[in-house]
Amino acid sequence: MPEYPGLVLPSYHEHYGAPVKILATPDGGMVVWRASSETGAWERRDDLAGDVLFARGEDSYVRTPQAFVETTEQWRARWKVADGAVAALYETADALRATARDEGRALTPAEVALIRGIWRRTYRMVEERLRAEGNPAADPDLLEREGGAA
Repeated sequence: MPEYPGLVLPSYHEHYGAPVKILATPDGGMVVWRASSETGAWERRDDLAGDVLFARGEDSYVRTPQAFVETTEQWRARWKVADGAVAALYETADALRATARDEGRALTPAEVALIRGIWRRTYRMVEERLRAEGNPAADPDLLEREGGAA
């Protein structure tokens, strides 16, 4: 893996709509993880490093931890990679957004707060499941550690 001087890790991104995170390794290197559209789990994708870090234009963005959680949960909801309680929460967030869209209005501040709260909750739930399954990139404590918890 090539070196990228000045890169601060962890680094959170949205690349072609998909959540991607770049994490430090114990030996001082880095590893790239992208959310799977089939499972919602983190898949190692070191081949994306250059594209994500040096992308130009409108297809790749650096995200704050809070925006990364929102991107990740929108991605997982869109690809319907969850079932049970998580799927029900995704449906609730989608219903709030659909109602506002059907009524031709923006989400109210209360609706935005509710949706963000749902996404924080589903992110933690999915990440805890991934951690229990042994996914090395699972990080249910991201927002608490990065200061993004509300």
